[in-house]
Amino acid sequence: MSDRIALVEDDSGGRKVASAMLSRSGMDVIAFASAEDFLRVRPDVSVVLTDLMMPGMDGLELMRQLKSSHGDDVEVVLITAYATADVAAQAMANGAFHFLTKPLDPQLLVETAKRAAERVRLRHRVARLEDRLATYESQEIVGASKAIDDLKDQLARLAQANLPVLITGASGSGKELAARALHLGSPRRDEPFVAVNCAALPAQLLESELFGHLRGAFTGAESRRKGRFLEAHGGTLFLDEIGEMPLAIQAKLLRVLERGEVTPLGADKPQQVDVRLVAATNQANLANVLRDDLYYRLAGARVDVPTLAQRRDDVPILVAHFLARHGLRAPKLGSKALETLQNYDWPGNVRELAHTCDRLAALYPGANLDTLPETLGAHDRPTQRGLIIDPQWTLDEIETKVIDWTLERFDGNRQATAQHLGIGVRTLYRRLKDDPNSDH
Repeated sequence: MSDRIALVEDDSGGRKVASAMLSRSGMDVIAFASAEDFLRVRPDVSVVLTDLMMPGMDGLELMRQLKSSHGDDVEVVLITAYATADVAAQAMANGAFHFLTKPLDPQLLVETAKRAAERVRLRHRVARLEDRLATYESQEIVGASKAIDDLKDQLARLAQANLPVLITGASGSGKELAARALHLGSPRRDEPFVAVNCAALPAQLLESELFGHLRGAFTGAESRRKGRFLEAHGGTLFLDEIGEMPLAIQAKLLRVLERGEVTPLGADKPQQVDVRLVAATNQANLANVLRDDLYYRLAGARVDVPTLAQRRDDVPILVAHFLARHGLRAPKLGSKALETLQNYDWPGNVRELAHTCDRLAALYPGANLDTLPETLGAHDRPTQRGLIIDPQWTLDEIETKVIDWTLERFDGNRQATAQHLGIGVRTLYRRLKDDPNSDH
C-alpha cells in the first residue's frame, strides 16, 4: 500500500510541482490550498507537508492542532521560503519532523516524506509488537485434552488459509482466543487484530464503528472516523456475537467479503480493504438470524469451541495457569479442592473458572486449601435458592427480577445470561438500560 501524503500549499504553482514530485516517487498525494481546507476534510494520512506562511491559519498552528488530535499517528514537515534559525527551532520544538526551504530540492523533498512515513509505520509496528508481547501469554489456549488438541489442530490448518471463519461455542468458552490463534498462526500475524462486539452497540453506532464515517455524516459526527475495517487493513477483524448484527449492516458486510471494499457513512466512493474476517456466535440457530448468502459465506469454514464441561481433564491445568498469574498470592489447592472444581459443570465455562481463581487468590492469599470454602460461590451455585415471585409484582417487575437473578447466577456475565434466558444480548442490554433500578 502506497504512503498517503497531504500537501498544504497556498501557491497553486508550487502545489502542482511538489505534488508531481511526490506522485512520481510512488506516494499517494492529496493537496489543499489552505489549512482550513485540510481541516474540513481531515484526510487519513501519515504525513502532512505544509507551507509555514499562509493566509489564515499558518503551518505552525496547523501542526499544533494535528499533534493535539493525532499525536504520533502523523508526522508534519514544514516548508518555507523565509527560513531562520529561530523559526526552525520553534518548529522542531513543537514536534515538526523536518524543516524544508524553498526552492524545494526534489530529491530532498521525496526522501524527507518517505522517512517521515517510515517513522509512522515503524511506530505502529513497534506498538503492535509490544501489544503482542504483553498479551501473548494471556492469549494462549491452555489445555491438553483431546478436545483442545483437536481444536488447536483445526485452528493451525485454517490459519494458513485466507477464508472467513465462523467460530461457535458457549459464552466464556474462549471464542476470541480461538480467533486470535487463527490470526497469530497466519501470514497476517504482524498486522492488526481488531475485535468488535456486535451486541454492545446500537445499529447506527455499529455501522460507523465498522465502516467509519466522514465529518458531518450524521448528527454528532464532528470528525472523520476511520472504522474498524480500515484499522484492521492487512490483518484480521473479529466480529463477536455476529447474530446480533442488524440485517442492513449484514448487507454491507457481505459487500466487503465479495468485493474487498468499504464505504464510510457519508462517502460517495468505496475504499479497498484487505481484511480476513472471523466471526463468532453462541447462538445455535444462527442460520435463522443471518442472511442466507452471508451465513453460507461465513459457515464454509467453521470451528466449534468445546465447553469446559466437555474438557474436564483441562480443569487442573487451567487452575494452575490462572493461579500462577497471582504469583505468591496464589493459594495452593489440595486434591479434594481440585476434584470439586473438576466435577462442577461450569455454565460460565473458562471465564467463570478464571474469575473463581481470581476470587480464591483475593480471599485466601498464599493459603493451603484442601477443600473449597462453602462461601466461595462458584461450586455451590447449582443449589442456589430459586427466585420467589411476589404475586403483587407486575409483569415488567417479574421480568426485571428474573434478569437480575440470572445475572447474579452467572456472575454478571451478560452473554451467558442472555443465552440461558433464550434472548439476544442486544435485547438484554436494552432491557437493563430501561430498568431505572438496574446497576449492571
